[in-house]
Amino acid sequence: MKFLERLSLVLFSNIILILSILLCLILFGWVDASTFTWIIGMALNHTVATNVTLGVCIVLILLSIKCIFFGSAGKEEEEENLENGILLENADGRLLITKETIRNIALNVIDNFDGALNPKVELEMDKQNHVKMNVIITAKELTAINQLSKNIQLKVKETIKKTTDLELSAVNVAIRNERLKTKEEEKEDVEA
Repeated sequence: MKFLERLSLVLFSNIILILSILLCLILFGWVDASTFTWIIGMALNHTVATNVTLGVCIVLILLSIKCIFFGSAGKEEEEENLENGILLENADGRLLITKETIRNIALNVIDNFDGALNPKVELEMDKQNHVKMNVIITAKELTAINQLSKNIQLKVKETIKKTTDLELSAVNVAIRNERLKTKEEEKEDVEA
């Protein structure tokens, strides 16, 4: 909650508390109702007290209108969802697709490529639901890196669109290094 909303909540809570206590005191007969009418009458006869009361009433009216019609709960929820994933809305309701879901879909696609090893996926999202994906892989020896990266980009974009209906703004592929065969793997290739 923002400061202004907290302040208005505290003010309204205190006013309701005071009014409730006063009403209970009057109803139980512990305080005479004419005492309050006398205090209110005295306050209205003095211009300074009247102006202060009017100013407080206007501020409380504005705070109540702001809290009722312009609350920021939706903004806080959007910011929280932005941290967790993408929030999609339609006539039937809302759908939150988490970052982890998008990441796992991409990793499943990348795992199907023989030339890509040890994939890592990072996501960048903005408030307009634009998603940029950074894929980091290790390429196997003698893999056509350019073709591998193009195929990964196309397949990841296509699969994400098909499964989540999200358009990726970019799929950036970074090749860490090329994995060279170990001597044991070379021996296995010769024996085979």
